[in-house]
Amino acid sequence: MSWRRYTMSAYYIAMSVVVLLVETVLILLFSITTYYLIGFRSGAENFFLHYLVLWLFMLICETFGLIFSALCPSTTVAIIAATGPVIILMSLSGFLTTSTPVYYEWTTWINFFHYTLVSLIDIEMRGQEFTRQDGSTVMGEDLVRDNLKNGLSLATNIAILIAYLMFFRIIGYLLVLPYRNAASQDDADDVDKASEETNSRATNSRATSSSAGDVAGGSVVALTGPNRGATSLAVMEEGKTAY
Repeated sequence: MSWRRYTMSAYYIAMSVVVLLVETVLILLFSITTYYLIGFRSGAENFFLHYLVLWLFMLICETFGLIFSALCPSTTVAIIAATGPVIILMSLSGFLTTSTPVYYEWTTWINFFHYTLVSLIDIEMRGQEFTRQDGSTVMGEDLVRDNLKNGLSLATNIAILIAYLMFFRIIGYLLVLPYRNAASQDDADDVDKASEETNSRATNSRATSSSAGDVAGGSVVALTGPNRGATSLAVMEEGKTAY
């Protein structure tokens, strides 16, 4: 196949660039469609920060799927294997629960779902001032549940998401490298097999030529008489020896 002519690094970089471009367009269309329909904060800065976080999250998820695809023997097995970790990460991100048990709090520090959710909430609630019915005001940050805070700034959360993306891409690259080695071995096996077939065909061709020469020699003897047949047979024997 033609892709085997490329190194795995070239293939992986090309695939990453294509995914990057596709996700950039898809997330932009999604953000433009939903951001103002939901009623998030106006302003270009807030919109593009929201878009950046979603873009990083989708690239991380895509790479997360790539890792399981490389680890599993088939697409079906990869989907089943990845579903469990995704559900666990989502459940412990703070989105589905109002509080996180103490013995699960450590999971938030390794949960990219949590960093994404905290970043999106920070973009929406940071600096917002809301008025209660009694006329008093409250800051948006004070309305956020404790399990949706991690004490980090928005820039730090985004930096952690970038680090997650880079780490997962490196892991994915290391996991797909053996596939290139296997493909190279297949190429070598194909070359050996083709060489064996060529040698076999050459041997069969020689055997066929020898048999045809014997038959032709006998025909010459029968058609030309004893003297000419003997001469022709001698000539053909010399030809067979030379061949």
